[in-house]
Amino acid sequence: MKNKSKSNKIVKNKTVKKFAVTNSVYIIDFANVIYILQKQYILPDKVYAAFYRFVYDKLNQGSHIYIVSKLVIINNISYDIQKVFREGERLTNKGLNFLNNIYIFNLVYPIKTSSSIDDVLSWLLCIVIFSKISNPSRIKMITNDKQGFEKNLFGLTSEERNNNIRIARDLTVTTLDFNNNYNYIKVKESTQIAAFIDSFVTSVSENTAHLECNISLLVETLMKKKRLTGTTRHNRNFIRHQFVKSKIPHLDYDSLNAEQKKHLSESSTNPAVRRCKPFLYLREPHSTNLDKKYYAYAVIKYIQMYLNKNNDFYGSWDKEKIIKLFS
Repeated sequence: MKNKSKSNKIVKNKTVKKFAVTNSVYIIDFANVIYILQKQYILPDKVYAAFYRFVYDKLNQGSHIYIVSKLVIINNISYDIQKVFREGERLTNKGLNFLNNIYIFNLVYPIKTSSSIDDVLSWLLCIVIFSKISNPSRIKMITNDKQGFEKNLFGLTSEERNNNIRIARDLTVTTLDFNNNYNYIKVKESTQIAAFIDSFVTSVSENTAHLECNISLLVETLMKKKRLTGTTRHNRNFIRHQFVKSKIPHLDYDSLNAEQKKHLSESSTNPAVRRCKPFLYLREPHSTNLDKKYYAYAVIKYIQMYLNKNNDFYGSWDKEKIIKLFS
């Protein structure tokens, strides 16, 4: 019962209520977008203006915007979310409207270190919104990061480990006070968010053995495929029209946990299952229950396929498309 209550928090999280929107829901990987805009525009003022103008325009069009940010430093120039909004407003001479439709989660560590925590939070947010929105195709996950398996998304980086980072202890989540010169204020649920992320990031980023194969098997299991191959991205039997709302599988932990117990056993005769060795990697220690970080990983990949063309297991936005969106 303990595992059940914790794992289901993703899709039962009450901080994002079920809502219907007439326009898009944008989830923005701030660091990824800033790197792309800086390479395109070079000058900081142009970067500030482009990002701010996008937010201004989309809010006026009725969109909801979620931004997960962290400090970005390029060529010794700091691009933090506060500066982007302050300078953006000054440069465009426009004040934001519809402030109830914008949500900022700014991640702060006591020291600057490489991290994937912003990616983790962005995708966990995406899972929650995907499960609650009436039309999931309205979600726009704005990132160029394909989430390949050269790193384990739910693992601490070597820098984090070397600096003895503990997410629940060291991570602070702030937002901007839009009514007070964009001053930073601590998010009321900062401690809970940090603890929630910490409960998922229980590996190391270098732990990638069999990861692609394992997650492919889980996605196929989630989609209730009769033939498990461990190569979802190459499965030609999977076509886009299968992703209509009525056929989206239950995304809760219990459903996927029950399915993997049925299909991913150590004694399986399926060559793909034996090759991927999921019983060694996907389950909690000394248990047949699915590790919740791999549950989240599979749902993320499923949503990634849903949101991108050609059901791409590594689907993301092209840099040129992001530049055009922010132009």
